[in-house]
Amino acid sequence: MGLENRDYLRDEARRYGDGGGGGFGVRSSFSDQWAIKVIIMINVVVWLLQLVTAKPGEGGGGGITSWLSLSLSDLGSFQIWRLLSYGFCHAVEGDGAVWHIVFNMLFLWMFGRMVEGIYGSREFLVFYLTGIVFSGIAQIVFMGLMGYPASGTIGASGGVNAVVILTAMHFPNVKVLLFFILPIPLWGLAAFKVGMDSLGLINFISGRGLNDNVAHAAHLGGAAFGYLYFVRGWRVSPLLQKFETWTKPVSTMQRKMRDKKRKKELQVFEPNDDDLREDVDRILAKIKAEGESSLSDDERETLERASRVFRGR
Repeated sequence: MGLENRDYLRDEARRYGDGGGGGFGVRSSFSDQWAIKVIIMINVVVWLLQLVTAKPGEGGGGGITSWLSLSLSDLGSFQIWRLLSYGFCHAVEGDGAVWHIVFNMLFLWMFGRMVEGIYGSREFLVFYLTGIVFSGIAQIVFMGLMGYPASGTIGASGGVNAVVILTAMHFPNVKVLLFFILPIPLWGLAAFKVGMDSLGLINFISGRGLNDNVAHAAHLGGAAFGYLYFVRGWRVSPLLQKFETWTKPVSTMQRKMRDKKRKKELQVFEPNDDDLREDVDRILAKIKAEGESSLSDDERETLERASRVFRGR
């Protein structure tokens, strides 16, 4: 599945402000963004492993691809990892197979770096992986309903589509080149992609597009996730933090007990505000009447303690 059949590229405009980000600012420079680099590196490594282990004459199947691709039948065998792993595989056999990974990674690099700085690398990575899962579920449900539960799916296009749509929501007026020729705003490219995949899905349902080898349902699933993520203001990484908390009940309980103990200690040793203020007023009156040299050690300690208490509020 992929963008290899979609002949359009973003231009080289670097002025992200042209798109109108709704007040969003870039948190970090491109050199600080690591998520896209990690994603591309993993895709390339997996693709090379696919090449090495592929069995000739099986359409690029076999080897590691057979363990990583996604189908409803495989998921029925509780091979849950395929919901993610399929998104790091690409075509390795056939005319122009290399363009599958090239276009996917090119689109991810061009559009993803525009929003990774907005959300931060950790959130962007989790967003992308969630987009892969979301689009994979959309594809296998659709194929199951169409009567093809064993039909395998590979490719990063669902996750890439989620990134493209999210970027278009942030920067709708950034110019892109459709078919390398026609300049259109990014929202136009997003609409074109959704329209083409919708048409492809309709053709598949009608029986006219059974051999196009493009997972249109996955593309639309990724696009839907990117759109909902933006309009609903979803954030994924905080959910992971909550999950980590749920999976560590002992450490959480220990932390609560520790916090409760600290609170009690503060309540025991922190003096009453009114009493402390009265002591300070009395000491200050004594300084005014008799001079600072008249203070006892206890009175000096009271002033120091009061200074720490009131300064820390």
